[in-house]
Amino acid sequence: MRLVIYTAGIHAFAGFIMLLFELGGRNR
Repeated sequence: MRLVIYTAGIHAFAGFIMLLFELGGRNR
């Protein structure tokens, strides 16, 4: 169960970083 939560956390974090990166690129 811990592994599932850990994997979900990584995916959520990666998705958040990608979203910020795309928004930053669009603003420029």
